[in-house]
Amino acid sequence: PKPVPPPAPWAVAGGSVSWLLDELGLSGLYGSTFAEYGVETVAQMLGPEGGDPSALIASLRELGVTRDHRDKIERLARSPRPCGASGGCFDRAFLAACRPLHAQHMGCENMGPLLYSLVRFTK
Repeated sequence: PKPVPPPAPWAVAGGSVSWLLDELGLSGLYGSTFAEYGVETVAQMLGPEGGDPSALIASLRELGVTRDHRDKIERLARSPRPCGASGGCFDRAFLAACRPLHAQHMGCENMGPLLYSLVRFTK
């Protein structure tokens, strides 16, 4: 059989399980369990070629994930959106840090400090 190519790095399946759990706010509940069982990537959790949906649900059930949380994990793990649309610069920590910079009655002058910091950081 032909080897299965790895998922694209920008796809949710290319991300880590810790990122997925952080995005859903479930790290405190399941982070140590997934780490203990050695499940590190979303692709690993989904299985070969995206896996069978019932197999993913069964493995999450074996890990002790509740039904509501299983549905959330499966929905995000199989999401077609890129990681950058939910993680990366749009993750909770970044948005929380930027929230004080937002002033509804002001324009783009608030973007100056943010853009300057980003450019200096990447330089």
